[in-house]
Amino acid sequence: MSKRVLVTGGRLPAALEICRGLAMTGARVISVDTFPVHICQGSRLVRRSYRVTSPKEDFAGFKQDVLDIVKRERIDLVVPSSEDVFYLARFADVLRQHCDLFFPDPELLFNVHHKQTFIEMAAKIGLAVPKSQLYISGSVIPGYCAKDYILKQVFSRAGQGVIFAKAGIHPSAYGAKADGSWLVQEKLEGETLCSCSIVHKGTIAAHLVYRPSVTLGSVGVVFRQIDQKAIRTWVETFVAATGYHGIVSMDFIVSPSGEAAAIECNPRPTSGVHLFEPEMLGYGIRNPESLHLAVSRRQRAQVMLGMLSALPTVLRKKRNLKEKLLDIVRARDVMVAWRDPGPALYQLVCYGYLLYRCWKSKLPFSACMIDGVDWNGREVF
Repeated sequence: MSKRVLVTGGRLPAALEICRGLAMTGARVISVDTFPVHICQGSRLVRRSYRVTSPKEDFAGFKQDVLDIVKRERIDLVVPSSEDVFYLARFADVLRQHCDLFFPDPELLFNVHHKQTFIEMAAKIGLAVPKSQLYISGSVIPGYCAKDYILKQVFSRAGQGVIFAKAGIHPSAYGAKADGSWLVQEKLEGETLCSCSIVHKGTIAAHLVYRPSVTLGSVGVVFRQIDQKAIRTWVETFVAATGYHGIVSMDFIVSPSGEAAAIECNPRPTSGVHLFEPEMLGYGIRNPESLHLAVSRRQRAQVMLGMLSALPTVLRKKRNLKEKLLDIVRARDVMVAWRDPGPALYQLVCYGYLLYRCWKSKLPFSACMIDGVDWNGREVF
Protein backbone atom coordinates (compact mmCIF):
# COMPACT_ATOMS: atom_id res chain seq x y z
CA MET A 1 0.00 0.00 0.00
CA SER A 2 1.45 3.35 -1.07
CA LYS A 3 1.68 5.78 1.84
CA ARG A 4 3.26 8.84 0.22
CA VAL A 5 1.62 9.91 -3.02
CA LEU A 6 2.62 12.68 -5.43
CA VAL A 7 -0.29 14.11 -7.45
CA THR A 8 0.65 16.26 -10.44
CA GLY A 9 -1.45 18.91 -12.18
CA GLY A 10 -2.52 20.51 -8.89
CA ARG A 11 -4.36 23.34 -10.66
CA LEU A 12 -7.17 21.00 -11.76
CA PRO A 13 -10.33 20.31 -9.74
CA ALA A 14 -9.83 16.63 -10.64
CA ALA A 15 -6.44 16.72 -8.90
CA LEU A 16 -8.05 18.14 -5.75
CA GLU A 17 -10.65 15.35 -5.79
CA ILE A 18 -7.91 12.73 -6.13
CA CYS A 19 -5.85 14.32 -3.34
CA ARG A 20 -8.84 14.31 -1.00
CA GLY A 21 -9.68 10.69 -1.77
CA LEU A 22 -6.10 9.58 -1.17
CA ALA A 23 -5.77 11.56 2.07
CA MET A 24 -9.11 10.30 3.43
CA THR A 25 -7.90 6.73 2.98
CA GLY A 26 -4.68 7.28 4.88
CA ALA A 27 -2.12 8.53 2.35
CA ARG A 28 0.26 11.44 2.83
CA VAL A 29 -0.39 13.57 -0.27
CA ILE A 30 1.96 16.01 -2.00
CA SER A 31 0.83 18.12 -4.97
CA VAL A 32 2.82 19.84 -7.71
CA ASP A 33 2.01 22.16 -10.58
CA THR A 34 3.77 24.52 -12.95
CA PHE A 35 1.50 27.43 -11.93
CA PRO A 36 2.57 29.51 -8.90
CA VAL A 37 -1.04 29.30 -7.69
CA HIS A 38 -3.00 26.05 -7.81
CA ILE A 39 -6.13 24.81 -6.06
CA CYS A 40 -4.46 21.94 -4.17
CA GLN A 41 -2.42 24.52 -2.24
CA GLY A 42 -5.62 25.50 -0.43
CA SER A 43 -6.36 22.01 0.84
CA ARG A 44 -5.59 21.03 4.44
CA LEU A 45 -5.48 17.40 3.28
CA VAL A 46 -2.48 18.11 1.03
CA ARG A 47 0.61 18.04 3.25
CA ARG A 48 2.86 20.05 0.95
CA SER A 49 2.65 21.71 -2.48
CA TYR A 50 5.45 22.56 -4.88
CA ARG A 51 5.84 24.56 -8.05
CA VAL A 52 7.77 22.79 -10.82
CA THR A 53 9.15 23.93 -14.17
CA SER A 54 6.85 23.66 -17.19
CA PRO A 55 7.82 20.46 -19.07
CA LYS A 56 6.74 22.00 -22.35
CA GLU A 57 9.14 24.90 -21.92
CA ASP A 58 12.02 23.16 -20.12
CA PHE A 59 11.79 19.38 -19.94
CA ALA A 60 15.17 18.95 -18.23
CA GLY A 61 14.15 21.40 -15.52
CA PHE A 62 10.82 19.63 -15.01
CA LYS A 63 12.51 16.24 -14.77
CA GLN A 64 14.97 17.47 -12.17
CA ASP A 65 12.27 19.22 -10.13
CA VAL A 66 10.09 16.11 -10.01
CA LEU A 67 12.98 13.79 -9.15
CA ASP A 68 14.11 16.12 -6.36
CA ILE A 69 10.59 16.13 -4.86
CA VAL A 70 10.23 12.35 -5.17
CA LYS A 71 13.49 11.86 -3.29
CA ARG A 72 12.92 14.61 -0.70
CA GLU A 73 9.40 13.47 0.16
CA ARG A 74 10.23 9.74 -0.15
CA ILE A 75 7.32 9.29 -2.57
CA ASP A 76 5.86 5.80 -3.01
CA LEU A 77 3.49 6.50 -5.92
CA VAL A 78 3.10 9.17 -8.63
CA VAL A 79 -0.45 9.88 -9.90
CA PRO A 80 -0.74 12.31 -12.85
CA SER A 81 -3.96 14.26 -13.30
CA SER A 82 -3.04 16.10 -16.51
CA GLU A 83 -1.25 15.68 -19.83
CA ASP A 84 2.02 16.06 -17.95
CA VAL A 85 1.74 12.25 -17.83
CA PHE A 86 3.42 12.20 -21.26
CA TYR A 87 6.42 14.09 -19.94
CA LEU A 88 6.59 11.89 -16.83
CA ALA A 89 6.53 8.85 -19.11
CA ARG A 90 9.66 10.15 -20.82
CA PHE A 91 11.70 9.42 -17.70
CA ALA A 92 9.53 6.65 -16.28
CA ASP A 93 12.47 4.26 -16.03
CA VAL A 94 14.29 6.69 -13.74
CA LEU A 95 11.18 7.37 -11.65
CA ARG A 96 10.57 3.63 -11.17
CA GLN A 97 13.89 3.38 -9.37
CA HIS A 98 12.32 5.46 -6.57
CA CYS A 99 8.55 4.82 -6.66
CA ASP A 100 5.59 3.21 -8.41
CA LEU A 101 3.79 4.95 -11.27
CA PHE A 102 0.05 5.03 -11.85
CA PHE A 103 0.08 5.32 -15.63
CA PRO A 104 0.83 2.96 -18.56
CA ASP A 105 4.02 2.69 -20.58
CA PRO A 106 4.87 5.41 -23.17
CA GLU A 107 3.85 3.41 -26.25
CA LEU A 108 0.37 2.65 -24.94
CA LEU A 109 -0.02 6.24 -23.75
CA PHE A 110 0.70 7.49 -27.26
CA ASN A 111 -1.55 4.96 -28.95
CA VAL A 112 -4.63 5.72 -26.88
CA HIS A 113 -4.08 9.50 -26.94
CA HIS A 114 -3.67 9.54 -30.75
CA LYS A 115 -7.29 9.57 -31.87
CA GLN A 116 -6.82 7.52 -35.03
CA THR A 117 -4.51 4.93 -33.44
CA PHE A 118 -6.99 4.47 -30.60
CA ILE A 119 -9.80 3.80 -33.10
CA GLU A 120 -7.64 1.26 -34.93
CA MET A 121 -6.65 -0.50 -31.68
CA ALA A 122 -10.27 -0.80 -30.56
CA ALA A 123 -11.42 -2.02 -33.97
CA LYS A 124 -8.74 -4.71 -33.98
CA ILE A 125 -10.03 -5.94 -30.61
CA GLY A 126 -13.51 -6.11 -32.13
CA LEU A 127 -15.03 -3.17 -30.26
CA ALA A 128 -17.50 -0.70 -31.76
CA VAL A 129 -15.98 2.54 -33.08
CA PRO A 130 -16.86 5.00 -35.87
CA LYS A 131 -15.29 4.70 -39.30
CA SER A 132 -12.24 6.92 -39.34
CA GLN A 133 -9.06 7.64 -41.29
CA LEU A 134 -6.17 10.09 -41.28
CA TYR A 135 -6.49 13.07 -43.60
CA ILE A 136 -3.34 12.89 -45.73
CA SER A 137 -2.56 14.60 -49.02
CA GLY A 138 -3.54 12.36 -51.92
CA SER A 139 -5.78 10.10 -49.83
CA VAL A 140 -9.28 9.34 -51.03
CA ILE A 141 -11.95 11.12 -49.02
CA PRO A 142 -14.20 8.36 -47.59
CA GLY A 143 -17.76 7.89 -48.69
CA TYR A 144 -19.21 8.73 -45.29
CA CYS A 145 -18.19 12.35 -45.90
CA ALA A 146 -21.17 12.47 -48.25
CA LYS A 147 -23.11 12.90 -44.99
CA ASP A 148 -22.29 15.30 -42.16
CA TYR A 149 -19.00 14.11 -40.64
CA ILE A 150 -16.38 14.99 -38.00
CA LEU A 151 -12.92 16.54 -38.41
CA LYS A 152 -10.53 16.14 -35.48
CA GLN A 153 -6.94 16.94 -34.71
CA VAL A 154 -5.28 13.68 -33.69
CA PHE A 155 -3.92 15.36 -30.54
CA SER A 156 -6.47 17.56 -28.83
CA ARG A 157 -8.50 17.77 -25.64
CA ALA A 158 -11.54 19.39 -24.02
CA GLY A 159 -13.40 19.62 -27.32
CA GLN A 160 -10.68 21.72 -28.95
CA GLY A 161 -9.63 20.88 -32.51
CA VAL A 162 -13.02 19.33 -33.36
CA ILE A 163 -15.09 20.49 -36.34
CA PHE A 164 -18.59 19.29 -37.21
CA ALA A 165 -18.26 19.26 -40.97
CA LYS A 166 -21.12 19.48 -43.45
CA ALA A 167 -21.86 16.85 -46.06
CA GLY A 168 -19.94 17.18 -49.30
CA ILE A 169 -17.63 19.96 -48.09
CA HIS A 170 -13.95 19.03 -48.43
CA PRO A 171 -11.84 19.02 -45.21
CA SER A 172 -9.50 21.63 -46.72
CA ALA A 173 -12.38 24.11 -46.69
CA TYR A 174 -12.28 23.99 -42.89
CA GLY A 175 -8.54 24.63 -42.68
CA ALA A 176 -7.62 21.02 -41.83
CA LYS A 177 -4.03 20.19 -42.82
CA ALA A 178 -3.49 17.13 -45.03
CA ASP A 179 -0.36 16.10 -43.13
CA GLY A 180 -1.72 13.39 -40.86
CA SER A 181 -2.42 15.77 -37.98
CA TRP A 182 -6.18 15.59 -38.66
CA LEU A 183 -8.60 12.73 -39.19
CA VAL A 184 -11.98 12.45 -40.86
CA GLN A 185 -14.53 10.44 -38.91
CA GLU A 186 -18.02 9.14 -39.38
CA LYS A 187 -20.61 11.10 -37.40
CA LEU A 188 -22.57 8.67 -35.27
CA GLU A 189 -26.12 9.36 -34.15
CA GLY A 190 -26.93 9.01 -30.46
CA GLU A 191 -26.20 10.38 -27.00
CA THR A 192 -22.72 11.44 -25.93
CA LEU A 193 -21.64 9.90 -22.62
CA CYS A 194 -18.28 9.74 -20.85
CA SER A 195 -16.58 7.10 -18.73
CA CYS A 196 -13.90 7.31 -16.07
CA SER A 197 -12.14 4.16 -14.83
CA ILE A 198 -9.42 3.33 -12.31
CA VAL A 199 -7.52 0.36 -13.70
CA HIS A 200 -4.80 -1.92 -12.31
CA LYS A 201 -2.89 -3.87 -14.94
CA GLY A 202 -5.92 -4.55 -17.10
CA THR A 203 -8.52 -4.95 -14.33
CA ILE A 204 -11.04 -2.25 -13.40
CA ALA A 205 -11.00 -1.27 -9.71
CA ALA A 206 -13.62 1.50 -9.99
CA HIS A 207 -15.71 2.74 -12.91
CA LEU A 208 -18.57 5.07 -13.70
CA VAL A 209 -20.32 6.71 -16.64
CA TYR A 210 -21.54 10.29 -16.66
CA ARG A 211 -23.18 12.96 -18.78
CA PRO A 212 -21.87 16.55 -18.88
CA SER A 213 -25.16 18.37 -18.19
CA VAL A 214 -23.77 21.89 -18.54
CA THR A 215 -20.66 22.98 -20.43
CA LEU A 216 -18.59 26.17 -20.39
CA GLY A 217 -17.48 26.40 -24.00
CA SER A 218 -16.32 22.84 -24.62
CA VAL A 219 -15.55 22.02 -20.96
CA GLY A 220 -18.12 20.27 -18.73
CA VAL A 221 -18.92 22.06 -15.46
CA VAL A 222 -22.00 20.12 -14.26
CA PHE A 223 -22.05 16.29 -14.35
CA ARG A 224 -24.58 13.52 -13.69
CA GLN A 225 -23.82 9.84 -13.23
CA ILE A 226 -25.57 7.47 -15.65
CA ASP A 227 -26.12 3.72 -15.31
CA GLN A 228 -24.76 2.35 -18.60
CA LYS A 229 -23.67 -1.29 -18.67
CA ALA A 230 -22.71 -1.42 -22.37
CA ILE A 231 -19.98 1.17 -21.80
CA ARG A 232 -18.57 -0.74 -18.83
CA THR A 233 -18.38 -3.89 -20.94
CA TRP A 234 -16.60 -1.95 -23.70
CA VAL A 235 -14.04 -0.50 -21.27
CA GLU A 236 -13.48 -3.82 -19.49
CA THR A 237 -12.71 -5.50 -22.80
CA PHE A 238 -10.34 -2.75 -23.92
CA VAL A 239 -8.27 -2.47 -20.72
CA ALA A 240 -8.01 -6.26 -20.39
CA ALA A 241 -6.77 -6.58 -23.98
CA THR A 242 -4.20 -3.77 -23.61
CA GLY A 243 -3.12 -4.32 -20.00
CA TYR A 244 -3.87 -0.67 -19.24
CA HIS A 245 -2.69 0.63 -15.85
CA GLY A 246 -3.81 3.96 -14.38
CA ILE A 247 -6.82 6.24 -14.78
CA VAL A 248 -8.45 6.23 -18.21
CA SER A 249 -11.37 8.29 -19.50
CA MET A 250 -13.30 7.75 -22.73
CA ASP A 251 -16.04 9.44 -24.74
CA PHE A 252 -18.83 7.36 -26.27
CA ILE A 253 -21.81 7.69 -28.56
CA VAL A 254 -24.67 5.43 -27.45
CA SER A 255 -27.08 4.67 -30.28
CA PRO A 256 -30.88 4.64 -29.83
CA SER A 257 -30.64 0.82 -29.81
CA GLY A 258 -28.15 0.93 -26.91
CA GLU A 259 -24.88 0.12 -28.68
CA ALA A 260 -21.87 1.96 -27.26
CA ALA A 261 -19.12 3.11 -29.64
CA ALA A 262 -16.02 4.87 -28.30
CA ILE A 263 -14.97 7.98 -30.20
CA GLU A 264 -11.85 8.96 -28.25
CA CYS A 265 -9.75 8.23 -25.17
CA ASN A 266 -7.93 10.32 -22.56
CA PRO A 267 -5.20 8.44 -20.65
CA ARG A 268 -5.75 10.62 -17.58
CA PRO A 269 -8.52 11.66 -15.18
CA THR A 270 -11.44 13.76 -16.37
CA SER A 271 -14.41 15.29 -14.58
CA GLY A 272 -15.81 11.83 -13.82
CA VAL A 273 -13.56 11.64 -10.76
CA HIS A 274 -15.89 14.13 -9.04
CA LEU A 275 -18.59 11.46 -8.99
CA PHE A 276 -16.48 8.82 -7.23
CA GLU A 277 -16.76 8.38 -3.48
CA PRO A 278 -13.49 9.38 -1.71
CA GLU A 279 -13.00 5.72 -0.75
CA MET A 280 -13.31 4.64 -4.39
CA LEU A 281 -10.66 7.15 -5.45
CA GLY A 282 -8.24 6.58 -2.60
CA TYR A 283 -8.35 2.80 -2.35
CA GLY A 284 -9.04 2.38 -6.05
CA ILE A 285 -5.73 4.07 -6.87
CA ARG A 286 -3.40 2.74 -4.20
CA ASN A 287 -4.96 -0.39 -2.67
CA PRO A 288 -7.90 -1.86 -4.62
CA GLU A 289 -8.03 -4.90 -2.32
CA SER A 290 -9.39 -2.58 0.40
CA LEU A 291 -12.12 -1.16 -1.85
CA HIS A 292 -15.58 -2.47 -0.93
CA LEU A 293 -17.82 -0.02 -2.81
CA ALA A 294 -18.90 -1.15 -6.28
CA VAL A 295 -21.18 1.80 -7.11
CA SER A 296 -20.74 5.44 -6.13
CA ARG A 297 -23.62 7.16 -4.36
CA ARG A 298 -22.57 10.53 -5.76
CA GLN A 299 -25.03 11.24 -8.56
CA ARG A 300 -24.27 14.86 -9.45
CA ALA A 301 -21.38 17.30 -9.13
CA GLN A 302 -20.46 20.75 -10.41
CA VAL A 303 -17.67 23.28 -10.51
CA MET A 304 -19.66 26.21 -9.11
CA LEU A 305 -17.67 29.08 -10.62
CA GLY A 306 -17.69 27.39 -14.01
CA MET A 307 -21.44 26.77 -13.74
CA LEU A 308 -22.10 30.42 -12.90
CA SER A 309 -20.08 31.48 -15.95
CA ALA A 310 -22.06 29.08 -18.16
CA LEU A 311 -25.48 29.86 -16.69
CA PRO A 312 -26.31 32.87 -18.92
CA THR A 313 -25.81 30.70 -22.02
CA VAL A 314 -27.94 27.91 -20.51
CA LEU A 315 -30.79 30.36 -19.83
CA ARG A 316 -30.50 31.97 -23.25
CA LYS A 317 -30.49 28.77 -25.31
CA LYS A 318 -33.21 27.10 -23.17
CA ARG A 319 -32.38 23.65 -24.57
CA ASN A 320 -33.27 20.98 -21.95
CA LEU A 321 -33.50 23.91 -19.55
CA LYS A 322 -35.58 22.21 -16.84
CA GLU A 323 -33.31 19.14 -16.74
CA LYS A 324 -30.16 21.28 -16.58
CA LEU A 325 -31.52 23.51 -13.83
CA LEU A 326 -32.50 20.45 -11.77
CA ASP A 327 -28.98 19.06 -12.15
CA ILE A 328 -27.51 22.42 -11.08
CA VAL A 329 -29.76 22.62 -7.99
CA ARG A 330 -29.04 19.03 -6.92
CA ALA A 331 -25.31 18.93 -7.70
CA ARG A 332 -22.68 19.32 -5.01
CA ASP A 333 -19.90 21.88 -5.53
CA VAL A 334 -16.67 19.92 -5.99
CA MET A 335 -14.71 22.57 -4.13
CA VAL A 336 -16.80 22.30 -0.95
CA ALA A 337 -15.98 19.62 1.62
CA TRP A 338 -16.68 19.95 5.33
CA ARG A 339 -13.38 18.25 6.22
CA ASP A 340 -11.50 20.49 3.80
CA PRO A 341 -13.07 23.99 3.59
CA GLY A 342 -10.01 25.86 2.27
CA PRO A 343 -10.38 25.28 -1.50
CA ALA A 344 -13.90 26.79 -1.54
CA LEU A 345 -12.33 30.20 -0.82
CA TYR A 346 -8.91 29.63 -2.34
CA GLN A 347 -10.54 28.91 -5.71
CA LEU A 348 -11.22 32.65 -6.02
CA VAL A 349 -7.48 33.30 -5.99
CA CYS A 350 -6.87 30.52 -8.51
CA TYR A 351 -9.72 31.62 -10.76
CA GLY A 352 -8.41 35.19 -10.74
CA TYR A 353 -4.93 34.00 -11.66
CA LEU A 354 -6.32 31.90 -14.54
CA LEU A 355 -8.32 34.85 -15.88
CA TYR A 356 -5.19 37.01 -15.74
CA ARG A 357 -3.22 34.31 -17.53
CA CYS A 358 -5.94 34.02 -20.21
CA TRP A 359 -5.82 37.77 -20.77
CA LYS A 360 -2.02 37.86 -20.89
CA SER A 361 -1.58 34.83 -23.18
CA LYS A 362 -4.69 35.52 -25.31
CA LEU A 363 -5.79 31.90 -24.76
CA PRO A 364 -9.34 30.66 -24.16
CA PHE A 365 -10.04 29.42 -20.65
CA SER A 366 -10.04 25.72 -21.60
CA ALA A 367 -6.60 26.06 -23.24
CA CYS A 368 -5.23 28.11 -20.36
CA MET A 369 -6.20 25.41 -17.87
CA ILE A 370 -3.57 23.07 -19.33
CA ASP A 371 -1.11 25.67 -20.62
CA GLY A 372 2.46 24.48 -20.16
CA VAL A 373 1.63 20.79 -19.67
CA ASP A 374 -0.31 19.99 -22.84
CA TRP A 375 1.28 17.44 -25.17
CA ASN A 376 0.79 17.37 -28.94
CA GLY A 377 3.20 14.88 -30.44
CA ARG A 378 5.40 11.85 -30.10
CA GLU A 379 8.68 13.72 -30.41
CA VAL A 380 9.44 13.53 -26.70
CA PHE A 381 9.83 9.74 -26.74
